[in-house]
Amino acid sequence: MNCACGMPLHYNSSMTEEAINKLSNQLGEFVEVKVEDRKYKVQRHYIALHGIKAAELDELADRGIVERLP
Repeated sequence: MNCACGMPLHYNSSMTEEAINKLSNQLGEFVEVKVEDRKYKVQRHYIALHGIKAAELDELADRGIVERLP
């Protein structure tokens, strides 16, 4: 599996990777993030590996890392 950034998953800790894999299996690979009146679909692994900032979501969507939702 790849991170949404395009690289193979690149965790520093196998325990963290296992925990996020478990969450992804239980809750789905993506999280819906709402900022004011905008919504985005963001990969759980990307959040765990890179974090997210509300101010960067539109740029990340333009780069194809996150998805804008209607």
